[in-house]
Amino acid sequence: MKGQGCAILEDAILKYPDIPIAAHEFVAILQFGTNNELVMWLGHQNTLVASWLATKYADRELVKKALNRS
Repeated sequence: MKGQGCAILEDAILKYPDIPIAAHEFVAILQFGTNNELVMWLGHQNTLVASWLATKYADRELVKKALNRS
């Protein structure tokens, strides 16, 4: 809910560096953001993941095309 204080101290959060920054952003938006901010953030994250997946698996599509030509 908007306007509530943070239940976890910043020092406690920083003890867990393996938590991605995106998780912290997501929690902050859920606690203090608007629905529009949440939708915009989720859309941006979706774009980042889609770009990463396209880059990571781009070579697999080329391999499939090469095998289909044989």
